Amino acid sequence: MPKDMFDHRDILNHVYFDKRKLYLLGLYNTLTKHNKEEDPLFSKISIAAFKGDLRKPILVLDAPFALKGCPNGFSIRLIPCVSDITFKAVQLRANKNNVRPQGKKGEDESSLPATPHYNLSILEDMAISTQHKILLKTVGENAELKKALLLFKTWQSQRGFRFAADGFDGHNAALLLAYLHLTHRLPGGANVSAVAAFQTMLTFIAEGNLQCDLDFRSSALGAKRVQPNYHGSTGALTNSKALASNGGAAILEDSSITIDSLEHSSILFSATIWDYKRPLVLTHPLANTSDTVDKDNVEIKVRYNTLWRVSASSVSMLTSEAQRSLFLLQTQSPTCFENLFMQRRSFFERHDHFYHFKVHAHTLPYLSNCNIHV
Repeated sequence: MPKDMFDHRDILNHVYFDKRKLYLLGLYNTLTKHNKEEDPLFSKISIAAFKGDLRKPILVLDAPFALKGCPNGFSIRLIPCVSDITFKAVQLRANKNNVRPQGKKGEDESSLPATPHYNLSILEDMAISTQHKILLKTVGENAELKKALLLFKTWQSQRGFRFAADGFDGHNAALLLAYLHLTHRLPGGANVSAVAAFQTMLTFIAEGNLQCDLDFRSSALGAKRVQPNYHGSTGALTNSKALASNGGAAILEDSSITIDSLEHSSILFSATIWDYKRPLVLTHPLANTSDTVDKDNVEIKVRYNTLWRVSASSVSMLTSEAQRSLFLLQTQSPTCFENLFMQRRSFFERHDHFYHFKVHAHTLPYLSNCNIHV
């Protein structure tokens, strides 16, 4: 969106989100006007919520034709964003308040509670240009990393992890792969194969590293690469029964893999005890935002956490599936490829039971008098 659309005060009290909606409405009206029935640009133009956030609608454009490999057609998502110099990023730090009560304009900001999710949702739009540069420099320049990302997204989709509102989605996966590449964790560096890169991603997640503070530092923006200093609370489960109770690799579809065989797996000792109160962190600097100095001459560094929407519980499930999948790879089972990429293995359907009852509309008044126990 054009920078001159906004004033520096638009970060206050949802004004930015209101202007964003107006801009999207203008796009919707323009595209609808030019989408003629006799020669349509798109078969359908609709509005959806970005990652379930109703403050941030996006446009979904369904193509009127199919491509090779996409027999059911495809969709284009238009996501409005702003440059990373539109607002002062220092005013959008997690400890700042940007939603002020009406009638209390003169109240000291420090006395108001912080609005971290509100601030991060604006920073999310500002960070897109930086993330584009990161991905273009890493995944975009390496065909094998592109293939590895497709493998990982397929693996995610088959387990129902990719599209959850609080889940580790495909964009997070691309940034994680870029992080592993820029911090020299991929075997072979730029010459890594797609399978090796995919396995490295699984290993990194299975070992619980997503619970550590991860930081691109300046490596993604062309400066000297610095090896991150991991710190975080991880623990080891010491027996296979504990791993099974944690939803780990014990629940396997391949009948040749048993709980006893897990005793000899190196994955067993990498299982993580999750701290669900601890936020997930994968930060990077904003490319064009210079650090500022506060009134005490203390340097303020503004960094964006790409995992702020991801819940610890969703990554805990992802970790369990990564442990199970790594074990399948270690066993070199003949059905390994099918289990990893071809069959749908929903985490929830494996661990929960779902019951569907057909209820007709005319019976609803009578159900209020029934006591149903499961």
